[in-house]
Amino acid sequence: MKLVFADARPGRRFERLFLAPSGTSLALLDRLGPKTPTTIILYRKDGEAWVRSEDVSLPERVLSLTFSPEGDRLFASTDDRLLKYSLRTRRIEEFRFPGAAGATELEWIAEDRIAASYPEVWPPVLFLSPFRTASSSSSPARKEIAKHLPRLAASRTRRWLGFCHAFEYVFLIDAESGATSPWGSAQSLTKEPVRTDRSWEGSHFARRIWFSADDAQLAVASQPRDRSEWDEMGICVGARDGSAKRLLRIASHMGTVEVAPDFSVVAAAVSGQPGLIALWDLRSGQRREEIRVGTATRDIRYSKDGRLLAVACEESLSIFER
Repeated sequence: MKLVFADARPGRRFERLFLAPSGTSLALLDRLGPKTPTTIILYRKDGEAWVRSEDVSLPERVLSLTFSPEGDRLFASTDDRLLKYSLRTRRIEEFRFPGAAGATELEWIAEDRIAASYPEVWPPVLFLSPFRTASSSSSPARKEIAKHLPRLAASRTRRWLGFCHAFEYVFLIDAESGATSPWGSAQSLTKEPVRTDRSWEGSHFARRIWFSADDAQLAVASQPRDRSEWDEMGICVGARDGSAKRLLRIASHMGTVEVAPDFSVVAAAVSGQPGLIALWDLRSGQRREEIRVGTATRDIRYSKDGRLLAVACEESLSIFER
């Protein structure tokens, strides 16, 4: 991987990184505390070079973002509202939905549909439309069924959604019909054959989900609940129908990990070595390459074509290309 762009921002506190499907726009969430205002720092690709385009300051806490496929618009979820921001006109539009504030994950589905996940809603994923009303596979009802935030991922074609509910179970949603089907539990994922020297025991929780570029496979990152084992993570890969699962164990800390779209490589922050990213072969389990960035790694993202790897540290952004 070759470093093509680096931007150091001393005094910032980056938390999350979002990359447009086009691979030409990128956003960082800068937040100094859990209840403080948020700055969205935007970058774009100008020809062959990356540049910092603008900073968008909001008075409230931003929970999640999602880009349109072209990267010219983004949706932002806050504690109180859902916003749409145009990178061309620099205009902010606000949309309100009954009971739809506070989405912890967003995914762009189609021109007038956004998938949003919630920690205390069943079903935990709603389809929101800026021009219509909120809809889901059944009527949403607030329940104390999940004490942890669900993780949400959309397939490349946007036909399928995967989410981890209550950190325990992995579900698939057909974005066209709204039908939901189970894919597995965090506990069952760790009982599959392991391509390492030993298998895991005890309870685990799911951290993130990825779809392969052809939508045929899923990958789920799971981690032990035992804090003494938080320096290890399992990546379970299987077919979309839940068959042919296999598990790879890697040394990564607290979910700072990203799977390439072709499911060939896993990029993960190395436990106990701040600023070091290791690239693992997902099939053989061998470490391929190491990348050094700034301070502690906060988030990692691959572009949809797998050529670009973006790494957010506490005060800096680094972009690499194959």
